[in-house]
Amino acid sequence: MLNTARAISEKYHILIHVVIGVTLGLVFVKFQDVNLSARFLILMAIAPLIPDLEHFVFFFTYGRKSNYTQNLLRQLKVDGIVKGFWVYCAKNHKNQNSLYLHDGLIPVLFLIIGLVLLDKDKTYQSALIFSLAFHYIYDIFEDYLMLGGLNNNWKRSTRTLKAVVAKRIKRRI
Repeated sequence: MLNTARAISEKYHILIHVVIGVTLGLVFVKFQDVNLSARFLILMAIAPLIPDLEHFVFFFTYGRKSNYTQNLLRQLKVDGIVKGFWVYCAKNHKNQNSLYLHDGLIPVLFLIIGLVLLDKDKTYQSALIFSLAFHYIYDIFEDYLMLGGLNNNWKRSTRTLKAVVAKRIKRRI
């Protein structure tokens, strides 16, 4: 079953995020005052893909000297740019744990912002923010399926928070 989940995720990762976004858009149409339009559904299909742009930022900026990026560049030389990028990232993206925004607090933050926007009757903005949150939530779920636990990315903020709290407690003692 784990191998099946991995194969599906590798092959249909982007499509799964698009389906999540469109489904969330349809939920907003059903339960909020949102008009069903092609423009809104296209926005909801594209929005959950936005967090994956961080992978490109990683390759060209703060992660360009990492082993992950170096291995990707080797794969591009073997298979060509499009196929090499697609094949390498599909098989190895779960091992990339240096992304700043793929962090455990980000989906929580997006859910809170989405609820605040929803409370202020900003339904379109709320839908966009919720679609970003659900991207990360799906990635967390996918980590449990494929890795059997959380990727180290998701644990980074909790370790930082624990360190800050421990430091504050020590100062008061």
